[in-house]
Amino acid sequence: MTKINATENQASPQIRVIGWQEVREIMADKFNDREHWMMIVHGSAAHLLIEIEERYYSGDRNKDFTLITCVECGEVFGVIAARKRHMLAYQLVSLLRQVADAHISEREVLQRDVGIVAPDWSMDAAMELTTRLFTHDDLAIAP
Repeated sequence: MTKINATENQASPQIRVIGWQEVREIMADKFNDREHWMMIVHGSAAHLLIEIEERYYSGDRNKDFTLITCVECGEVFGVIAARKRHMLAYQLVSLLRQVADAHISEREVLQRDVGIVAPDWSMDAAMELTTRLFTHDDLAIAP
């Protein structure tokens, strides 16, 4: 059984177990509006999530940061939707370089529907999770 946790907001954290259908519903709106950075982040890069939230989504902006944690193929991931207006592409790229040692250009970030931050050895699980979340009914992406 897969365990999924959703955190509502920082001011009054509400952590609860939810099913895949609810995860898809939450993320589908954010994916479709194209106003959010969508990311799948491996647990080993949790410090990236903390840095993003603290720098760009603290206080009143926290309502524009959605984090759902889940386990796929025995690996822990964070599924993130973060409103783009608070963290611009160059800022995201800078953090990816500093915190995750990822070498990606601003142009590449802007061209992707979903960014995956994961070590090579967990990329299969990350892709499984991405497929599970974003290829359901009328919501689909090309990896």
